[in-house]
Amino acid sequence: MGVRKVVLVGGAMVAGVTLAQAANLWLSYQSPPDPAGPQFGLETYKAKTSELSHQGRVLVDGVAEKYKAKKMELAEQGRNLVDGMSETYKAKSIFFREGVRAMWQSVSRPEDHAQRDDFMIALQRAVARLKGSERKVDSAESNEGPAKQAKARRILFIGDSLVQGVGCEDGNGPTLPRKVAEFLADKWKVDVSWRALGISGGDVRQLREEVLPLLQEDVTVVKSQRTRLLSEDSDKELLSRPPVDAVFLVVGLNDWKKAVRTGRSWRSFREDLHELVRDIKEICGEDCTVVLPSLPGVDFAPLFREPLRSLLRVMNGRWDEQKRYLAENLKQVHFVDKPTLKFWGTTSAEVSDEMFCNDRVHPNEKGYTKWGEYLAESLSNAFRPESKKSDIVDA
Repeated sequence: MGVRKVVLVGGAMVAGVTLAQAANLWLSYQSPPDPAGPQFGLETYKAKTSELSHQGRVLVDGVAEKYKAKKMELAEQGRNLVDGMSETYKAKSIFFREGVRAMWQSVSRPEDHAQRDDFMIALQRAVARLKGSERKVDSAESNEGPAKQAKARRILFIGDSLVQGVGCEDGNGPTLPRKVAEFLADKWKVDVSWRALGISGGDVRQLREEVLPLLQEDVTVVKSQRTRLLSEDSDKELLSRPPVDAVFLVVGLNDWKKAVRTGRSWRSFREDLHELVRDIKEICGEDCTVVLPSLPGVDFAPLFREPLRSLLRVMNGRWDEQKRYLAENLKQVHFVDKPTLKFWGTTSAEVSDEMFCNDRVHPNEKGYTKWGEYLAESLSNAFRPESKKSDIVDA
């Protein structure tokens, strides 16, 4: 009886401390503002520069070989002129230079003129391509034009303040979608465009009401661009691709926070999330991959202390189970579990110190970048061909 009483008293004390921590957090926490910068962009395949450099070298080497005989002929004529020079060396030297230039510019056969022009045009194009490949494109309205955007792979992020990039301070917009696109561009060896459609503090229901119309507009624009491009290009593969290759749904945290106040259960969250995924598929097509990542911040955010952290882990885990359930039962839906401590490459305390911004809840640039690398790797694996379920019957 005494042990039972101690357990009950101890449990009550822990519950009291947890509630006090939660109440203090609720009353005192102020989220940082959304970061400055664009909410969309294009990440180019960085290795393209070296590839084009190699192509340029091959082109130049080939053309040089083609004109080697002509150069040797001109050189021989030049040597003959030099051998015949007298004391009036300087005057004849000038004559030699002008003569060689005239011989090159006035090739006897008409076809040589065309070959020379082709050579110069090819070199100019190669130089232009090499210079253009080094230019970083980070805006949908870049100098590369809509054609480059239409041909790029496309990823969208829909979610809360993590999608908005709260905690970023570099003025370049949200770090997470930008870094995921950057990592994927290198992994897929293609250009990857990205867009962030987020609402700070938004839950699944709010996102469905306010963000889906923006998603519909985005998809309509992309389809129009691709149709217009097809009339100028023979690349019909564009129309067979989904307008969005992948949508990351970064949700759950605000849902279980509001569940405490509204009484909405984890089952309600699963139903709401299922409806949102279904609507995204209707807009973007069944071939669009939907990624449901777990949120790792609960485990390391410095603001969360025990025993509150343990309670938040339990709640976050319960909501993650609903994401996993949908991923196991829906076509082209992928759940990404939290990265382990080993992935972060440091201790738990160091993750808390190094990966979070001043509010001690949201990641900083380093934290978003590390998480983005993890999500990009997971999405790349999710695109492996496999047979999957048609649709869920009973959510």
